[in-house]
Amino acid sequence: MLPIQVEDIGKMKILCLHGMGTNADIFRAQTASFRSLLPSYYTFYFPEGEYECAAADGIAEVYPGPYLCWYPFPPTLDHLSEAHELIWNIIEEDGPFDGVMGFSQGAALAASILLHHEKNTPLETPPFRFAIFICASLPFSVDQTSGFELTQVFTYSGDPMPGDLNRWQDLVNREQLTDQKPNNEPFQLDAQELQSFVEPISRASSSNNIAATNSSSSYSDSDSVSTEDTTLSDNCSLGDGEEVPLSVNTNGTRIFRFHPEVDTVRISIPTAHVYGKNDPYLSQSVQLVNMSQLDLVRAMDHGGAHDIPRSNSVTKAIADTIEKTIMKSEFMI
Repeated sequence: MLPIQVEDIGKMKILCLHGMGTNADIFRAQTASFRSLLPSYYTFYFPEGEYECAAADGIAEVYPGPYLCWYPFPPTLDHLSEAHELIWNIIEEDGPFDGVMGFSQGAALAASILLHHEKNTPLETPPFRFAIFICASLPFSVDQTSGFELTQVFTYSGDPMPGDLNRWQDLVNREQLTDQKPNNEPFQLDAQELQSFVEPISRASSSNNIAATNSSSSYSDSDSVSTEDTTLSDNCSLGDGEEVPLSVNTNGTRIFRFHPEVDTVRISIPTAHVYGKNDPYLSQSVQLVNMSQLDLVRAMDHGGAHDIPRSNSVTKAIADTIEKTIMKSEFMI
């Protein structure tokens, strides 16, 4: 295991999990702007995943490798269990940590650990007092007793970016018809169909089932918090920018993903959810809000895509969202 890289010495310890196709140094750079606005006694720990993979979209042109991930994509149950074990070992050796912050795959891994802990040991203290999820995708389950099975969808169409359960079921039903099609051609979604699967953030924020955005909408930069409908480009991407494959090899494993309409377990600590209205994974980020205890949620739309915008207004808004989440956790001690 690579040594943990530490940012400053302080009292508030936050474990930082990078996204797929990046590394600790890259995540350090991606978060530097809003971390600089947080109190100086916050300590940020940046471990790294153990698997090499392709660089996330646009990363190789700016940052050197190696490019790493916490588990290959799509993951087997063994890959997921190994990732969980890695994080628990880090907690044991370098913790305890007050909170966890993750981007994309790192956020999904953190959420998976919290949900499994809540499910399996609900009477024990969670490993973190707060969590910060940035551009998160829905977490995978390490067993077959939680989540919605997406094995057929991954096999034929690749990663289903939308987070709507009815759409997942529709994809499964369509894939079950694959063998009846001429020449055994798999069903494929075009960009227009994918667009219809993403719930506009304006509707998401007003739904009774979705936590409304808590951050102020008064920021004026082009990257600021917005309530406009989301859009998808023709080049849809995976959690960290890789092009969506038409099909993937699931290596014989069954793939289960947590979903709030399937699972009753919820993350029971204060959570901050930061997502972008132009992120193809927006609806999954919003569904992760619903997998959290809603009275402990702060959520904001940074106005961008699958990234962390660095405009002054958005940087301040992210820092403010994190600070208020951490303050809420302080009152729960």
